[in-house]
Amino acid sequence: MLEIIRKIRNSGDFRIDILRKLPGGYNLCEDKPEEGFPFVYISPNFLEIVGWTEEEISEKFNNKFAAMVHPDDYETGVRFHPEEIADGESDDEDRVYRLLGKDGYIWVSGYANGFKKDGVSYVHGVITEINSFMNAIEESKRYDKERLDQIKGLASQFSVLYFVNLDTLETENYYLDYLAPDGAKDIDRKSENFFEAYRNSMIVYAHPDFREEMLKYDNPEYIREILKNKRRHEYRFLCMDANGEYLWTDMIIMKFSDNEDDVPVNIAVGYYNTDTEMRERLERARRNERDLAAIKGLADEYDTLYFVDMDKDAFSLYYLTDTSPETAKDVVDEEKKFSDYHIECMKLFCHPDYMDQMIKFADYGYVKELVKNQSKYVFRFLCDSNWGYKWCEFVIINLDKGEESNRIAVGYIDVDEKVKEEIAKKKELEDAIEIKNKHYSVLKAMSEIYYSVHVIELGGDKAFEIKSQNEVKEIVNNVDSAKDLMVKAMSMLVNEKYKEDALKFTDFNTIAERIENKRVISEEFQGNNIGWFRAQFILLERDDAGKISKVIFTTQEIDEEKRQRDTLIKQSMTDELTGLYNRRAYEEDIVKYKDEKLEDSFAYISFDINSLKYVNDTLGHNAGDEMITSACHIMEEVFLDVGKLYRIGGDEFVAIVFADENEITNKITHFDELISKWSGKLVDRLSVSHGVVTRCEKSDMSIDEIAILADHRMYSAKQEYYKKNGIVRG
Repeated sequence: MLEIIRKIRNSGDFRIDILRKLPGGYNLCEDKPEEGFPFVYISPNFLEIVGWTEEEISEKFNNKFAAMVHPDDYETGVRFHPEEIADGESDDEDRVYRLLGKDGYIWVSGYANGFKKDGVSYVHGVITEINSFMNAIEESKRYDKERLDQIKGLASQFSVLYFVNLDTLETENYYLDYLAPDGAKDIDRKSENFFEAYRNSMIVYAHPDFREEMLKYDNPEYIREILKNKRRHEYRFLCMDANGEYLWTDMIIMKFSDNEDDVPVNIAVGYYNTDTEMRERLERARRNERDLAAIKGLADEYDTLYFVDMDKDAFSLYYLTDTSPETAKDVVDEEKKFSDYHIECMKLFCHPDYMDQMIKFADYGYVKELVKNQSKYVFRFLCDSNWGYKWCEFVIINLDKGEESNRIAVGYIDVDEKVKEEIAKKKELEDAIEIKNKHYSVLKAMSEIYYSVHVIELGGDKAFEIKSQNEVKEIVNNVDSAKDLMVKAMSMLVNEKYKEDALKFTDFNTIAERIENKRVISEEFQGNNIGWFRAQFILLERDDAGKISKVIFTTQEIDEEKRQRDTLIKQSMTDELTGLYNRRAYEEDIVKYKDEKLEDSFAYISFDINSLKYVNDTLGHNAGDEMITSACHIMEEVFLDVGKLYRIGGDEFVAIVFADENEITNKITHFDELISKWSGKLVDRLSVSHGVVTRCEKSDMSIDEIAILADHRMYSAKQEYYKKNGIVRG
């Protein structure tokens, strides 16, 4: 290089051929930093690297080298080795920076030296394009950043993290800075089998009681299996630390995948020290065992027990599996405060009348006063259950023997039966009198609205008349027992069609059983003289054993109510324009036919009125309605005696009939004749296409398949009609 410089100095001209032969991109600049190091000479290789011509560099960068350097790389790009350099030496310190090329900034590596000629200072240097190399470095940085981002949220939990590829078994080990999650350090990258190292460490550090379980994880397939349908797996074990002490530790295995069902390839394995938490939990459990022993004589009374530390507002919850307190199970160790937990429970389960008092027990100052000089405090309230509110006792037990109580046990006892017995006994006489008064007032009011009212004594087989019409009076006067009254009254009053159901309803032997959990049972029947009526049994009294002893038997005329109800049902099932059954009725009947075996005489006919849309568009909807109603009247005249007719769409109708094939053929012929002869006031002719399918013809088809085939035949007939009459459908 020095030889080249000497030739440059002696030549008197910087632009000589020798410069063109230099490797890399050669450039020569004046040593004028304040002017941006103006170019004196630029080699073709330099121009090829940046993509500019000399004229473009002169115009765009004012012929200044410094103007091409990326602002962030300026100090590096313009730095050069000064002239004071001994012969035989060179500036071998490569500088890496970016120059602005025609297609954007380009990473280059190069060196530069200063020298003087004729008293003028120059800087000359050589650059080499290194874009691909720098991109590889950037990709590596990006990969490392993604890795760190993946573990950023985990960094505060783990002291060591292993990233493992289950296919290649390559491992990356990270020590994490607890105070700075972004400061995770990649301390080791190695290609050795992670599972061999894991197995060796578990043999040394896992407690013997957990070693066998921990060694199961040294198999990639085992890990794939446990992460098959989840992203995270945890296992707690005792692990030896650097001091030889066993500490409780959580091993956590995580799958890196957006889909938890993916088979894991890349996983992270971390270890988290849970020793303090675990020892506190075990200590609480031992303390609770002592507390249980302290109330051993009371434990069998409670369904649930809470042990509460009032100073910490912390608690443990126990369910007692049987009457032995030693079998109590700690089912939850809540992190939430007991005071908050108690208030939440009360809002869910406590009866509003007792809510204010129960919420007071979340105030520990109040509780401490209650148990200050006593071992137990009891409060009775109504608590919601699956069967409604029931009586419970809320019991607070002082676990500290001194005056100042910090620890208490809170229990709940189901006393619903006990309280109900107390209430029943207390009000027994009062309730009995009240019930009788109510009976008489109710019976009096009932007599105003019912056709007949009788009180029936089930045990004594007696009937007492409160009200009855003449025909019922005659029966009552001529029978001695309530059983006979039921049989004769129903036989006389009820239409023969409903008599069997009526006698079953009034069966004296089953009344008590049927009314037990309903209080009222009723049925509707058609009468011989009074039209439709409702018969009803109403529970009246129970005996001392709780068995039903008296019921009220009533009959009530509902003929008008029945007619109104039937009218509403008919309206909901009837097409308003035609009076035929509507689509709702059709679909309900089709469902029934799906569940039943179709009779051999079953036939399905699909109808469609031709040219209805054309008539509506040209003559108006009144004319269209004339066609619809007239077609329906003809359908009714022909088919109504053998089946049912439905309007299922604007111009679509269905007939479901029961007749032999000859009769159906004759009826179709008669229908077509009547249609062809019809002429209306607004429309002069009528045409209806139809498709028929009989059960005998298609015995293997379901009702749905029959309907589809009938529609197909109808549409084929419709197409033939339009073709025959030269009608082009829009």
